[in-house]
Amino acid sequence: MRLYNAADNFELGLGLASVNYKFYPKLTGSIGYMRLKIDKTFEELAEENYINENRLFEQIIFTDKIGKVNIKHRYMLEHRFLDLGSKTDFQQRMRYRLQVIIPLSKKIFINAYDEIILNLQGNLYSQNRLYGALGYKFNKNLNLQMGYLKQSFQTKAFDRLQVGLFLKTDFRKKK
Repeated sequence: MRLYNAADNFELGLGLASVNYKFYPKLTGSIGYMRLKIDKTFEELAEENYINENRLFEQIIFTDKIGKVNIKHRYMLEHRFLDLGSKTDFQQRMRYRLQVIIPLSKKIFINAYDEIILNLQGNLYSQNRLYGALGYKFNKNLNLQMGYLKQSFQTKAFDRLQVGLFLKTDFRKKK
């Protein structure tokens, strides 16, 4: 969930589930589903209050390390089914994200990324997201991040302070 103005302006609600397959130690593929409720300020749809979206996606993530610094390249293809209230729409997008995670200690880290999102119909440029955060790792599956997100669209940009709680689940059988 992303809020604007602390707790009084809902901006984005997101639920996500995916199945991941590790092809090689540094290459992971995913297919997944997202359910979103998006405030109209993210789209040029002044007549609509909220956009309800069902999204299917495929992604490939390449990981690497330079010393202790983790580097991730994520390529994602999205299929967006939008309910705009008065009409529905289908859109597709491609995303590329370069992410760097720098450990400062065993528990504290910096997470930074830049992500470009391109439309596969209409205007090519959708948005760019620049993110930087300080994180605390509770364990290998749970971390808390506090940081800054600059989200740029064609005609406007948003500056957001962001707090995120990230939980990883792993249902593979342990060997």
